This record gives sequence, structure tokens and C-alpha cells, in this order.
Amino acid sequence: MTTSERPVLSVRDLSVAYRARGRVVQAVRNATLSIEAGRCLGLVGESGSGKSTIGGAVQGIIAADGSATASGEIEIAGRSLIPLTDPAWRLVRGREVTTVFQDPMRSLDPTMTIGRMLSRYTGSAAASVAALDQVQIRQAAQVLRRYPHQLSGGMRQRVMIALALARAPRLLVADEPTTALDVSVQADILRVLREAAQSAGCAVLFVTHDLGVARHMCDEIAVMKDGEIVETGTAEQVILDPQVAYTKRL
Repeated sequence: MTTSERPVLSVRDLSVAYRARGRVVQAVRNATLSIEAGRCLGLVGESGSGKSTIGGAVQGIIAADGSATASGEIEIAGRSLIPLTDPAWRLVRGREVTTVFQDPMRSLDPTMTIGRMLSRYTGSAAASVAALDQVQIRQAAQVLRRYPHQLSGGMRQRVMIALALARAPRLLVADEPTTALDVSVQADILRVLREAAQSAGCAVLFVTHDLGVARHMCDEIAVMKDGEIVETGTAEQVILDPQVAYTKRL
């Protein structure tokens, strides 16, 4: 396999265990998945299924107190990440791997204008305007002068997508990015995320509990239950011809 053919994200036999109250809890067991550049994989499951643990593992964020251990392989463009030290992970996180979270108000700095936040990655006002244009924000030059609290929820999420893509990541992790938004806004944000990520050529790991949302957003879907991936396939295959009873219930 040549470098150009190599998946952006490759996870093989990933297992994650937590130590809690004197016992070991297996959050993820032998998970395997991959995502190519420009493609979106939906990781779907109910709360507690392990999907967010995988999302955290590919960013080197499992448990801040060190109570979790991971085994298996996680590679970004062929580079093994599991053995990395915390300082090395910090060089990967926010550069090669970026994130769009559920609630942008917890991620955007309330003391900084949108323009100042973006300029740390774009280097110029013109490039910042282009970054907002990419996520279809109108009157981008005016938005650069505003603070997060002056924007609507949907607008803040567009800014989060722009910030994530401005760093030219190989992989973008979107963790329930529309859950906090009004239903009328969700479809628009998903379309913007999909189109902007494809234009940037990065891979997307889309973490969600909603199989219907994944159907419209993702190329492939991996369904998780009790820490295991129980079904994978194209979005069409998983939605129209599910092979396991759990997927049918979702």
C-alpha cells in the first residue's frame, strides 16, 4: 500500500479499560475501523456504548487522572499513536487531529473575538474571512469582530468548524456536534460540516447516538454496543439492510 492509499485513521483491536471503585470496566473491546481522506465514518450507539471513548482515544484523551489504559493500534497516516507520551500527543491534538464538540460555548474563548481566535491559525484577516466563507457564514468580516456570546448557537458551531479546519487537520472528530442545536438548524450545520470537510480533504469521525443523522452525514457507519463494534458497512447498507437486531432497534 502506498502512502497516498493509506487510511488517514486506522484503529486495530483497540481496547480501553477503566479502573473504577476497585474494579476494571472494559469500555471498548477489540475495536477496528478506518477512514480515508475525504470520507466520513459514523460511530453510532447508545449512551455507554463506548463510542465517545473511541473518539477520545484517537485524540489521546481517555482519562485525565490516568485511570484508563489502552491497547491495540491507533495510526494517523501510518504513524502509531498509542506509544506517544503526553507532550507528543499534544503536538498531534489540535494539529493533525481537531475536534468539534457539542457545546461551542465551552470551547470558544468568551474574552476573544472570533477574528482573534481564527488568526492564531490563519495568520491574516483575509484568510480568516476565507475560513468563515468556507462554512458559509455571511458578512464574515463583521463576524470576525464579534464575541461568541454575540452569535447564535448555529453560528457558533459554524465558527467551531472553521477553527477546526483552519488548522488543516488530517482527521476531524465531531462528537455529537448538533445535539445542543435547535432541530431546524441541525441539518444545515451537518451539511456545512460535510461539505467543508470534503473540500479540505480531511477524514471525519462522526460520533452520534442518532442513526438517522449518521445516514445523512456519513459514508460508512460502525454500530457500537456494550463496548464492541457489532456492525459495519456503508451508510446505505446499515440503514436499509441491518444485519443485527440492535441496529434494527436503533
